[in-house]
Amino acid sequence: MGPLPLSRKAQRFPPLMCRLLARSNNGRNQAKAMTDEDIARRSGLPMSEVKRISWSLSWNEIPFGSMLKFLKGCDIDFDDRFSIKNSTRMMNNGRFTYLRSHPLWEQQFKVMVAYWRAKATDASTQRQ
Repeated sequence: MGPLPLSRKAQRFPPLMCRLLARSNNGRNQAKAMTDEDIARRSGLPMSEVKRISWSLSWNEIPFGSMLKFLKGCDIDFDDRFSIKNSTRMMNNGRFTYLRSHPLWEQQFKVMVAYWRAKATDASTQRQ
């Protein structure tokens, strides 16, 4: 099986999931969740755009240039097989340990994870 096309990667990793997976490594192999400010700084996108994209469940309404900048800000590279494999593992694990230890867990990340899980459950129910 060859590499997945961009469209399949975009379906597998919608903006909200990319936001939840956005993390940086502190050099000791410990991931730390990125803040919206981190993503805005790395991507060059305004904070309002980062927040809007972060809660999106699909890339359909996101301009391609903004998608690329957002992915860069989240440190997700759809062309890097290791990055995709690692992100898939973390997404399937679903524990988001690096988010739970972040000071913004209660006020931001916990809400995002709950929203993601509710929408993922809705989508799987509709497919049946």
